[in-house]
Amino acid sequence: MNEAPAEDFGLIETLLWTQAEGFHFFNEHLARLRASARDLGFAFDEPAFVRALEELTRTSQGERLRLRLVLHRDGSLETGAVPIDPVPRDAVWRVAVARRRFASNDPLLRHKTTRRELYESELAEA
Repeated sequence: MNEAPAEDFGLIETLLWTQAEGFHFFNEHLARLRASARDLGFAFDEPAFVRALEELTRTSQGERLRLRLVLHRDGSLETGAVPIDPVPRDAVWRVAVARRRFASNDPLLRHKTTRRELYESELAEA
């Protein structure tokens, strides 16, 4: 598999927001993004991140939203929001275990990044 240059990726955070409860696990998402940005040398303007989230909730339709933000190395953000339905209580979840072993010494596997090729290829085989 061809690997993209180390600079050719962003950091991902995906959050649930509801009108009733606001951002779910906000502090955990913020801490993870802050740590990943620090570890990988990304510029991270925390107040801009918070403003972007607040703007998404103001301009998006729906009582439950899936918010996705991508932080680029230069600190710029891409944002998106889509309404989502609650997961039914009787939902059945499928789990698959990858057959291939991953290199645990790959530092990018410790972070949520836009480099998803590995996960997508394993999912396609599942």
